[in-house]
Amino acid sequence: MQQLYKSLEITSPGRESLAPFWHQLAESMSLAPECFEFPGPLTRKVIHFLDAVALSPESIKRYFAISNNVAGRVDYFPASCRPEVIYHPSDLSHFKNTGDDYVFTISRLEAPKRIDLLIQAFKETSIDVEFRIAGDGPQGALLKDLAKDDLRIKFLGSINDQEVITQYAGAIFIPYIPY
Repeated sequence: MQQLYKSLEITSPGRESLAPFWHQLAESMSLAPECFEFPGPLTRKVIHFLDAVALSPESIKRYFAISNNVAGRVDYFPASCRPEVIYHPSDLSHFKNTGDDYVFTISRLEAPKRIDLLIQAFKETSIDVEFRIAGDGPQGALLKDLAKDDLRIKFLGSINDQEVITQYAGAIFIPYIPY
């Protein structure tokens, strides 16, 4: 196990390090499978090691990111690389404004999206509009519980593209505050 952990300390792993790494990994997993529980520190280190090999500047000509936030993440890309930002184009069309009588957000319902903060902030207001939340995810039940005493907060679950357009069209604004 120590040998595997030590091999993960290589500062600039190349593809030549993969064969011995896979051998050590298989041997270590057979000796101490409990050390490879997910999530866990060793599993995280293995993933970071493999990312370093796969994302090595010797292997990749150009790097891309889906936003400036992703491009600017510390240690997300090799230090010597500056990714080009290419925003994902929407294939949705026919956007229009049909009113402004509710607040709408759409997201995966998970901690980094911070829907809980939106709910807490909305609950502090006394405005007479709905807050509609579309999406699902691991925090769905927790968020519904957080909002349960406020009848203005509605969970829409997963919605189709046409419903997304409809919800965008009628919203006062669309808060999006991921971490």
